[in-house]
Amino acid sequence: MYTTASIKEQAHIFPKIIIGILSNFLIITLFSCSDADNFYGELEKQPELLVDNDYKAVYAIGDTLVIKGRLNPGNDLRIRIGGAEARPGNIRKYQVPHDNYGLEYDLVDIVITEEMGLGEDRPVTITSAGISIEAPAIEIVGDALTAILDKQLQLVKVTDIPAGATVLHYRGNDGNAYFWHNGEKKLTRFVRETGQTAEVFNESHLEGNFSISEFYSGSISPDGTYFYFSAKVAEPGQSRTVEQWRLVRFNLQANGLETLNRTEYDLRVNRRTIEAAAPFEGNVHDTDPAKRPKIFQATQIIPDEEGGVYFDLMGHFLAYLDAEGNYTYLFNFNSAHNHTGKEPFVPNIYNPDTRNYYTVSQVHQYLLPGTKIGYGISYIDTKQKKMYTNNLSWYTSLFVTDISTRIQIGDYANNFLTYGDIPYATSSLKRFNGGLVPVSNNTRLNPLPVGGKLLGLYFIDQAPSGNENPNSLAGYGLYELPALCEVDIENEYVRRYAPKRLIFNGFDFGMEDQSLSIDSDGMLYFTANNGTVIVKTEYK
Repeated sequence: MYTTASIKEQAHIFPKIIIGILSNFLIITLFSCSDADNFYGELEKQPELLVDNDYKAVYAIGDTLVIKGRLNPGNDLRIRIGGAEARPGNIRKYQVPHDNYGLEYDLVDIVITEEMGLGEDRPVTITSAGISIEAPAIEIVGDALTAILDKQLQLVKVTDIPAGATVLHYRGNDGNAYFWHNGEKKLTRFVRETGQTAEVFNESHLEGNFSISEFYSGSISPDGTYFYFSAKVAEPGQSRTVEQWRLVRFNLQANGLETLNRTEYDLRVNRRTIEAAAPFEGNVHDTDPAKRPKIFQATQIIPDEEGGVYFDLMGHFLAYLDAEGNYTYLFNFNSAHNHTGKEPFVPNIYNPDTRNYYTVSQVHQYLLPGTKIGYGISYIDTKQKKMYTNNLSWYTSLFVTDISTRIQIGDYANNFLTYGDIPYATSSLKRFNGGLVPVSNNTRLNPLPVGGKLLGLYFIDQAPSGNENPNSLAGYGLYELPALCEVDIENEYVRRYAPKRLIFNGFDFGMEDQSLSIDSDGMLYFTANNGTVIVKTEYK
């Protein structure tokens, strides 16, 4: 039978319950305090980083990265940057001034080394007491000694350019050079190995079939076999009412002459119609002469490695003749120029409806083919089939266009070194501030396309070539400028080509100078002193 405890019995039980509850609470509290102590102890062991303006985004090899924070150096502090374990240098405490609680933190100096790896997003990991945290990633750039080659380069003279002669386009790797002498209508070849110059073509090779009235442009194939040239010509017995042009290929090894295209156009105004000027495209070997394309004036000829040839038509059009003889207009630079005056690349075309000649703008818009784009051409990488354009607008940049697809694939800002900036010659493309586009009033020296990269002289606008004072230019000389650099557009990375600055040895680059070629030893060739001499790089 269930009975209820008396009031007296309950009075004895209640205090025992209270004591039990309080005991359990005290035990729980003690354990909680112990856990809290352990928790805060672990927090104290964990490194904590202080990131301020002293922590930079970019460091060069040899620079010192100062890491700040609660680092607990006594708890087996380790710092790893990129692919290498860093060696902590000066370790010290810093007392925060005017702090009533005596707040202080650790400072650790880390010297950036090449073993940490060049490039963007180099991870920075800080480990103390076995606990790791990640610091903001940094970019490591090369110093003046970080380069592809292992020795400094200088300019040396190769040969004088004969007075009145023009250096022709040639991308061979033998260091040879070809000169067109317009007065004598002859081609000479300078051979680097022997230092000798010899005549390799003259009008006698035309065998009386025609004479050269006006030489427009010429070029040598990369293997040194063919001499291409575009000219207005005169044939024996030629009618006074017509003018003629020829695109010619001469075999320098076999002394064989081949006319790739012969174009005739009437001088009488009412016969200079669009029908007479066409076709503009077609195969130069077509058995039907009426279907062969009309090729007039080619102002720059650029042979490729596949037996084809690019033609720059006064900077207004880019055409291509492939190895099978198919002639095609690739690009129509329809807004790259001020369209006034007469067409220099196509003779005047008469419009019977208006009884006047078509304007340059009308030729671009309505008459000639080619993919229309609003910019021109500066240079071509024939192997990679890419066209580069120096966009000299207010915000200067470099355009990259895929020739195969005829689509612009890149627009890269022309980062330019300004007063007080640190020059980055080996860095990511976005950090590189050597000027992708030459904009100096003294030179327009474009780089050489080599193996899908651009190899040229940069920082030349910031460090004038004739200045040999290493402490000049607000200290830029201390960074060894100007520098030869290799620009990898595809991978967006730039590397200094040779250590330190390029030594000019009294040579200079002017508006008439150009990059010529690179030989099998990796030495570069240029014209210098405003087109009066050819120079090359050589180890100092």
